[in-house]
Amino acid sequence: MSFEEKTRKILAHWQKHNSDHAKTYGDWAGKAREQGMEEVAGLIREVEEMTLAINAKFEAALKKLGLSPGAAPALPPGPGKDP
Repeated sequence: MSFEEKTRKILAHWQKHNSDHAKTYGDWAGKAREQGMEEVAGLIREVEEMTLAINAKFEAALKKLGLSPGAAPALPPGPGKDP
């Protein structure tokens, strides 16, 4: 596999990984708000936004490699992991 192919795959993997985290952050910001922790919720929401901004950079890098963000294959599972 060429370095460019590896780079595409790792960028797509990082983008997916960050998207999962961003969703979790958003969920927890909502939970914190429900518990009256407005300042904490706001800070977690900022982290969510920062994570999405990082994903925009991964998307830009994928475009520079001539690939749509959703089109890059994910990395194969590690040893002992299900496909």
